[in-house]
Amino acid sequence: MNSNMWTPLVVPENVPSVIKASYELTREALEKLVSEWKGTNVVIPGLNLADGIGHIQGSNFYFASELFNNCRELSGEQDILPLSQEKAEYTLKIIGDSLFRENYQNMGLAVRPGEGYNYVLHKHLVEMVRSESGFQDIDPEIPFVVTGAMKPVKYGKFEYGLKLDPNEFTIIYNAPILGERSGYFNPEDINEETGLPIRLRKKGQRRLQNISTGGVCWLNRSRSLYLYARHGGLALSNVFGRVYFAKNFSKK
Repeated sequence: MNSNMWTPLVVPENVPSVIKASYELTREALEKLVSEWKGTNVVIPGLNLADGIGHIQGSNFYFASELFNNCRELSGEQDILPLSQEKAEYTLKIIGDSLFRENYQNMGLAVRPGEGYNYVLHKHLVEMVRSESGFQDIDPEIPFVVTGAMKPVKYGKFEYGLKLDPNEFTIIYNAPILGERSGYFNPEDINEETGLPIRLRKKGQRRLQNISTGGVCWLNRSRSLYLYARHGGLALSNVFGRVYFAKNFSKK
């Protein structure tokens, strides 16, 4: 993979660098992904390795995670990171919404206590935060977010035949706001550490869409910049999805 192609879309001084995944940039990583994951939901519909050009159209968290994992491995670029929820919100705050208005991004997973969507994955993630030393501060009885990237594993008993295990790029934090009723928020309501609002309003510029049941849903930022944490179809993808990476990212 040609590391010289990792040119950020945003490069002003003291501003995070953001890269939108394209065929030209990630073709080798895509070829590896399709070779290893053909026939699974890691491979999103509509991929065109032979003739695809421009930005990759489509995304789910399985695909976005494995594409990032492959790009990191093959490019040799050690400063490439997933554009996780808190990094995306920081980018919005600093440079505005022009990068994100036309597309959605799968930010990760919203995990709530109790029965609901994706029972097997839910049980696995709860056991993971209880047992993994790096997640000891997470209370699984409070909703939590999984963002960044994970490692898909073929495992037949899981939904879609795919387990998700943590890797060094997995970020997890409790998010009590996911247990509240849906509502609106403004930029000043965002917690910079999590990228989620700390309060919801009856009126506001953006909206967080929650669900009252437990289980695992996707965490998604829509083209309207609304945050959705209520859909259980983790493998869904459509042409408006995009995968974003961060490069040389630091908060200053």
